[in-house]
Amino acid sequence: MGQVIAWQPTDLIVMAGVNDLAAGRRVNQVQASLAAVYRTARASGIRVVAVPVLPWGAYLDKSRFNRRRAAIVDDMRQLNAWIRRQGVKVVDGASSVSADGYRLRAELTRDGLHPNAAGQQRLGRQLARAAF
Repeated sequence: MGQVIAWQPTDLIVMAGVNDLAAGRRVNQVQASLAAVYRTARASGIRVVAVPVLPWGAYLDKSRFNRRRAAIVDDMRQLNAWIRRQGVKVVDGASSVSADGYRLRAELTRDGLHPNAAGQQRLGRQLARAAF
């Protein structure tokens, strides 16, 4: 965060959580990390724009995570609900890149987990409309 603050931005977009959940971190651990980022940014006069965890069900279905799918989806929902209660500007990126709230649209991802260039463009337009 020190490098970010040094740049003196007016806004900070925080899109986090997928890798934490995939790595097996507990929801409360991810919340604590995000809370620290939000708190530090706010204390520095930076507006926080949060993007809840994007859906990654297609990846869960075909990967080693399939056994833990229900628990991971529940963790994702808990984390996203928490993000929405933090008093930061929240932009629902899922509405621009997912048809069902569970999977990224096939044409907007290469692996079911990360948006591809088209998905990033769509998400960027959503952010621009909703937050700026």
